[in-house]
Amino acid sequence: MTTALTVGDNNVVAFDTAGKHTIGWNTTTGRVELNAGPFTVGSVVYGTDTASPLPPVATPGDWNFLSRVVYSDGGTTPDPGGNLASYHQIYKYGTRWAELWGAVIEARDLTGNPSSQTGVLQTLELDMFVNGADDLSSQIGRTVLPMVFGQHNTGGAQAQISDGISMNVPPGHNVTVVNPIRVSVPFSACGLDFHSSTPAPGAKILWGYDNTPIALDTAGNATVRWDANTQRFKVAWAGHDIFSIDTSGNLRITGHLTQGTAV
Repeated sequence: MTTALTVGDNNVVAFDTAGKHTIGWNTTTGRVELNAGPFTVGSVVYGTDTASPLPPVATPGDWNFLSRVVYSDGGTTPDPGGNLASYHQIYKYGTRWAELWGAVIEARDLTGNPSSQTGVLQTLELDMFVNGADDLSSQIGRTVLPMVFGQHNTGGAQAQISDGISMNVPPGHNVTVVNPIRVSVPFSACGLDFHSSTPAPGAKILWGYDNTPIALDTAGNATVRWDANTQRFKVAWAGHDIFSIDTSGNLRITGHLTQGTAV
């Protein structure tokens, strides 16, 4: 490979007259540094049957941006450093109120057609391919989506964060989600685990919705729900109520109450 331009260590190449937008190699940090963004990396992927506002500069199947770290070390001692393929960071200073995001990933279908016609669309895919048991004796071993909540200043006021995961629909939008959370993988301990948490007084582990059943079997026949109309907690089978208890503790059953027998 022939080198087209060499500027030397700690020198930069400027892309504007003022010299604010630069790229160069910093020997102190050991990094190629881009300064004074924002920067845009764009490509267009399409076939000959669809018009595009931009000329074709990429072929179908291209990856617009790839950040890769190949870690290959034959050492026998643990490496305490954190190796990251990508890190997004935003800092807030000053007193002005502002809306800030560390990152936004958007997938938008402009066709207006159902997915059976347009194909697969995913906003974010998280993959992990491994072998063997996850037996690392630490808080985090193999975790597909870890979240760390902390204070910027541990000597400052207690920090409060409203939601760990929040799903919302913008005002004026008509959106329905079939399964807000869907799990289709085998699991060995617990589908939803709170046993290591510390709930505040009055906190709820789960918060349901009036008249909405919770299914207890695979077919969805055995359900429990709070009936806000009658103010009763009800157990149903195949859509028919068979047991209820009201706020005074009164029981109602459609069958017979049998005592002294195995259940």
